[in-house]
Amino acid sequence: MSISRDHTGSLTTKGADVMASQSVQPQFGQPEFGQPELGTADSNADRFEVGQATAEYALVLLGAAAVALLLIGWATTTDQVSRLFDFVVDQVIGRSG
Repeated sequence: MSISRDHTGSLTTKGADVMASQSVQPQFGQPEFGQPELGTADSNADRFEVGQATAEYALVLLGAAAVALLLIGWATTTDQVSRLFDFVVDQVIGRSG
């Protein structure tokens, strides 16, 4: 069996015991084919986009938490939830009995 790099820079293994050429992932620190190397303008833009996506996820989570708190606050001050629960239970009992 032999190990070599193909035109993309990926490691490949070939040999009698391997039925087909297998691609091996690049080692840590090596850019994958089509990915910018660290320190270039493209990699810095990618890092910014990743950070921006993380911030967007955080804002969505904060928004969901705010909605959940408003819903809990409303549910504790009204009897609507207990009335809905009673209605559902009465419907289930009515259909099964």
